[in-house]
Amino acid sequence: MTTIAYNHKDKEIAVDGRVTRGSTICDDNCNKVVKTKQASFILSGRVSDIDKVIHAFPDNVELNSAVSGFVILEDAVYWFAGDDTGWGMTEVTYNEAAGSGSEFALTALDMGATAKQAVKMAAKRDTMTGGKIRVIKLK
Repeated sequence: MTTIAYNHKDKEIAVDGRVTRGSTICDDNCNKVVKTKQASFILSGRVSDIDKVIHAFPDNVELNSAVSGFVILEDAVYWFAGDDTGWGMTEVTYNEAAGSGSEFALTALDMGATAKQAVKMAAKRDTMTGGKIRVIKLK
């Protein structure tokens, strides 16, 4: 899975670089930030479902598993969640986190951590989080 943390006060999103298949680590340097003409996507879930959403966006698509994370549109951050019925988005105006280490990251954010620090802290407890951490700063 992955961990994505959004620090609303600092207007930054951090995401780890770990890709797993079951309990196997496949990559620790994956760039999970996907930029298209319409938006930037930082999502957690099955790679095939994430690709399906990105290629269909903004059309709504049905998924066979859950996808969640963030979409950046014109420097506004939106929570994104999808399942087998389709997907939805809502603007985020508070600290938020997604992925397998989200609870750890959100607690760290609430205690004053930066987005990068929150993902790093989540990686200490969540085996699906790790590797290079990338940070996106919004204007």
